Amino acid sequence: MPDSVKPKDSVRRFILGTRVRVLRTIHGTELGAGGVGTVVAKRWQDNAAWIRLDTRHENAEAHPHASTDTEHATDVLAFVEDCEDAQ
Repeated sequence: MPDSVKPKDSVRRFILGTRVRVLRTIHGTELGAGGVGTVVAKRWQDNAAWIRLDTRHENAEAHPHASTDTEHATDVLAFVEDCEDAQ
């Protein structure tokens, strides 16, 4: 990814429990400013992670789980290069 496209405060690696802003999901859904959450699980094979957003994003395509799923309704999957530090 060219430097001009990378987020300013890009995350180098996911650490469980850290707060990140998800710019786009693993499937390319743009989240913009509405994607702040906590890293809850890492996928080692492709440097991605499940991030539990503070609130469900208005674009339902961002979420692989139904809004009625009480445990995973706000979860999204993202690559580390598509996230930035939320602190």
